[in-house]
Amino acid sequence: MIGSSPSMTAAAITRKILGAPLVTSKNAPYPTDEDYATGGCEEKWVRIEGLVSGLASFIEPKGNLHKEIVRYTACLVKAVSVFKKTNKSLGLAPPSTADKAICTSPIF
Repeated sequence: MIGSSPSMTAAAITRKILGAPLVTSKNAPYPTDEDYATGGCEEKWVRIEGLVSGLASFIEPKGNLHKEIVRYTACLVKAVSVFKKTNKSLGLAPPSTADKAICTSPIF
């Protein structure tokens, strides 16, 4: 994105990352590691929250998923929620490990 500010570029990449799971094309590429590394800690945290929320919304109405997947998702949503509340009360930023997070496809 020539001529775009870093924050606009990071926001565009966040939209790309959050939209990736919704792409129905079988051969659609996943965002790259460089895409995930773009932006500051706050932008990366927005991506994590968006992906967790999207996964929870996808799984919730489905009745034919393995109960373990539903339970893992519920636990992950709760963990992110509690972490976010804790950070707000302490005035902390998300952990630096979020800077190194990469997305890998789960093996089922």
